[in-house]
Amino acid sequence: MCQFLSALDYPPPKTGCMIILIAHILDEDQWFPTENNVFFRTMGYNSLGTTGEDIWHITGWNWECEEFQHFTDEEGGFEIIGWQNMYAMPPELANEDTE
Repeated sequence: MCQFLSALDYPPPKTGCMIILIAHILDEDQWFPTENNVFFRTMGYNSLGTTGEDIWHITGWNWECEEFQHFTDEEGGFEIIGWQNMYAMPPELANEDTE
């Protein structure tokens, strides 16, 4: 099983590539988490390298609307604290101890 990397130690790529994320909820009134009240796993991307805009785009389930919705960190309410590639570990990190 692949481990999540700390966003502080290994900043996630901001190339528009879809990755798996661990988000920390900052404003619990805006969110409907399924796992616990503070952290949730999702997928998303940041296209800073291609658009020049440093904005995280993530998806999440809204229990009131009963549908997936798109959220951005411009709206507030979350921060990215961990990440993992969807398919393979980047070569520069493959031999590092990430525990």
